Amino acid sequence: MNAVNSIMNPLFDAVFAVLGVFSPAAALLVFSAIAGVVMMVIFRHTSSQSALKAVADRTRAGLLAMLLFKDDLNVTLRSLWNMFKASGMRLLYSLPPLLVLVVPFTLILSQLGARYGFRPLKIGEDARVELRVAADVWDAARNVVLETPDAVAVETPGVRDAHDHTITWRVRPRAGGMHTLTWRIGDRVIQKRLAVDDGSSGLQAISVMRPGSSLWDRVLHPAEPALDDGSGVRSITLYYDWARSTPLFGYDVHWLVTFLVGSIVFGLLARPVLKVQI
Repeated sequence: MNAVNSIMNPLFDAVFAVLGVFSPAAALLVFSAIAGVVMMVIFRHTSSQSALKAVADRTRAGLLAMLLFKDDLNVTLRSLWNMFKASGMRLLYSLPPLLVLVVPFTLILSQLGARYGFRPLKIGEDARVELRVAADVWDAARNVVLETPDAVAVETPGVRDAHDHTITWRVRPRAGGMHTLTWRIGDRVIQKRLAVDDGSSGLQAISVMRPGSSLWDRVLHPAEPALDDGSGVRSITLYYDWARSTPLFGYDVHWLVTFLVGSIVFGLLARPVLKVQI
């Protein structure tokens, strides 16, 4: 997953550098429009368009029969049954393109989530930093010290939880920018990025977690390389009010809703042009 993220991160950095001329909400709409069109193109080339057209025709035929023979109960029930079967076949024929789309769209959503789901820490705002280690290195790591640059103050000593094998500190940034938190466990140096708002515009990928071996965590948090198993660290997580607000038309709509609805709407608008049967 590290290899995939190492490709996706600079790619999306470049895309958002180009989209930097727009507001964050407008950039999200542009991205959803592109995703909707690409989704239709992929759907067309990975599905049986002739089979989908046939079941769509059967559905329309059933509706027409119900309108023409609405007083005939047998025709109505038979038409409903045929329409039900046609809907099931349409779903079956749609599965291959959906399976093809699930991987790229998951990667796209994780990249968008890193930019729209999380905001950087603010100067003077405190956060908890949790270091989770493996059980077999707890004795060696329990007295580890958090090292920070002068721009980040460590306000509490490490609070240890022997049951969950975690150590937690409270930190407070004094200056904006990208700072590095460091731990030394044996001969290994473990680091975590801390993004602090410096007033610059644009969307950057924010890492609230540096994941460990969990594949799902690596997918959801792509901004930093995952920790290798040999480090003895399972994850490093920042806890603060990280939700980012992305107003759209005067309303604070969640970015995921905006993206999904936008991509569907733009995809449907492009469907007649691309001649896609769904």
